[in-house]
Amino acid sequence: MRTILGPLLLASLLAAPAAAQERPDAAALFPGDTIAYAEVDAGALARGLPELQLVKMLSDERLQAFFKPTLDTMGLDAADVAGSLLRKSTVREWLAGKAALGIRGLAVTIVEPDGKRKVLRVSPDRPFDAETATQLFGALARLEMGAGLSGRFALDLMAVVEPGPKLKEAVRAFLAQPNLPLGQEKVTVGGREVLHLTLRPDDAAFALFTMPFIGNGIYADLSGDRWIVASDKETMASALQGGPRGALAGSPGFAKARARLTGGHALAFAYVDAAALVRTVKPCIPPIVFDLCERNGIAAIEGAGAGISISEGGVRESFGVMLDGRLRGAWTLLEALPGGMRSLEVSPPGALAVVGFKFDGTKLRERVGAVLKDLALVTKDEEVSAMLRQAARGALDLEKDILPAFGDEAALFVFPPQMGPVPQAVLGIDLRDEAAFRKLLVQAQQAAAAGGVARFAPLDLGEGIEAVQVFAPLPMSLCFAVHKKHFFAASSPELLKQVLLEWGSGGAKSLRADDEVFRSTLKGLNGESVDNLAALGYVNLRAAVPQVVALLPMLGTQLPPGWIDRTQVPDFNRLAKHLTGAAVGLRVDGDGVTLDAFSPAGLILPGTTWAVYEEQRRMAEWRARQAQVILVEADTPTTGIRTRSLQGDHVRIDALQEDGAASRAGSGPGARVVAIHGGTGGGNGELDQHGMDKEVSRRAPGDEVTLTIRRGEETIEIVLRLEAGDR
Repeated sequence: MRTILGPLLLASLLAAPAAAQERPDAAALFPGDTIAYAEVDAGALARGLPELQLVKMLSDERLQAFFKPTLDTMGLDAADVAGSLLRKSTVREWLAGKAALGIRGLAVTIVEPDGKRKVLRVSPDRPFDAETATQLFGALARLEMGAGLSGRFALDLMAVVEPGPKLKEAVRAFLAQPNLPLGQEKVTVGGREVLHLTLRPDDAAFALFTMPFIGNGIYADLSGDRWIVASDKETMASALQGGPRGALAGSPGFAKARARLTGGHALAFAYVDAAALVRTVKPCIPPIVFDLCERNGIAAIEGAGAGISISEGGVRESFGVMLDGRLRGAWTLLEALPGGMRSLEVSPPGALAVVGFKFDGTKLRERVGAVLKDLALVTKDEEVSAMLRQAARGALDLEKDILPAFGDEAALFVFPPQMGPVPQAVLGIDLRDEAAFRKLLVQAQQAAAAGGVARFAPLDLGEGIEAVQVFAPLPMSLCFAVHKKHFFAASSPELLKQVLLEWGSGGAKSLRADDEVFRSTLKGLNGESVDNLAALGYVNLRAAVPQVVALLPMLGTQLPPGWIDRTQVPDFNRLAKHLTGAAVGLRVDGDGVTLDAFSPAGLILPGTTWAVYEEQRRMAEWRARQAQVILVEADTPTTGIRTRSLQGDHVRIDALQEDGAASRAGSGPGARVVAIHGGTGGGNGELDQHGMDKEVSRRAPGDEVTLTIRRGEETIEIVLRLEAGDR
């Protein structure tokens, strides 16, 4: 026994210093009641970027040669795209690792005429109570009465930064400025010497900008490779000593949000603690408000967050609302989105795309009725039924005829084409009442046949399977069958028979368990979670690339010559093996609602950025068109009139060619164009910019137009000829 205990004791003593020196996560330094928290991690970017599917794809020498003009223009090394991207962006020069910011509340500093200061802090552990309100409102009243006191407010915040060399140099240079309106002194906090920065508001603009961040002063430890900055001395001391006992990293709500919204290499994460925010203002809110929030479900919200990660070679974006695990109020409607898509377990591998969702219409009807009654909007179920009948406004009763027929899942599966360019497809719908659904189906067939939309004929698939063939002007064949409480529609009889006889049979492979691309995509999307998956959209990019390769010659002719080298076209089918898939999913359970997106380059943020950019570009083009319209006079082709909108209501002449007919007629800058061809188009009886542009755009270069121009009390008409550039 002694021979065993000796080495164990020695090993534990040797391991203790290493464990003690292990750096805690940034979130472990923040108080557990931090209201808002956000972090970015340049280290995760450096680690994750080489793992991206697109970066690995660029390791192909032929593809490097194909895109060499573009890479050269961007200044990227084709042999080390990830490294050159990082070097070019200089991210690591400014930020070596994580940067985190947390906000706990507000701090209001009241400065008395004799210079004495009183700091009123509002945070989850120091809520805005009657004492704080009295002090604050009293100070405001004295300020209005000219008592000579002053005040300032600031955020109660803390930041943890792992700086790069450029950030260190920039902060060092900033603090070394001779006329900087900041007081600087060394003080001891938590047993360590730190810098105390205080605001000297000699520079009003500087004070206005920095007041929310500096306020009564901030403490900064700018030594070493991890900086800590805090506005509260106690918070600073706790962080310098390794973090508080109840740190944010150990907070159940925070930990749940982080685990739910990030995975792999977490690039960015943000979280707002709704419960902490409520605790901050709770003394100000009447109890009846809390009762109402409990009744309608608002009290179930713990917080909200977002995360961006590099996972499984792609970019994952997640946005979610965190709940406390007990659905109530309006949140009970989530019970109609049960999660757990069974169709993924029975469909075969190799799908090109999948769109599916879980939705229980009958349960939604029940929960909607319960919520409406709980909110006293209705008093009995019959009123809800009447509302549904009024909404349907048809021969079918939504509550009695439609909802009972359907189950809680529907999914569309698309498979690569067997012959020709059109893919194969299967639509599956779960049924609750097969007889009721058959009745609906017969009615739909009769309506379609009567309207001449489609014809239907019996289809014998063998083995006792009855199906229906649809004859309609569609790009693919269509047939369907009702089988074992399921409705299936397929693009060919062979595929329909395969679905009915083979899907879900014993020993058959499935998309969920045996499709490598799907599993990798799902893992990147949400950690391979299916149990709470209520909706899913998925595309197999590896299989889709061969389907679009045929478009590349056409695409190549549209690309500018400077982007690609057309003599180095790579084998895109081989390159597709580096790709997996793209997906969007919705997770729903008692812990919250989460929207996830995954693709090789991201979906939501790039899409939003592109949409914003396009809208700005469109608006810029529109403003450019509105800003200048050149009109050339018929008898003097070189004479121009430049017009612009005046406060969006009129068109005013901005400039005239000297010695032109309009100038000789007495017109000039400042005159208004009130009509074109006698029409005004303006709501106030005068031509507006939109009306003028509309008239000009309807004509061809060389056409003549008649303008009615008013200057003061005088009105004249001139005939002008349009230039080629006018439109």
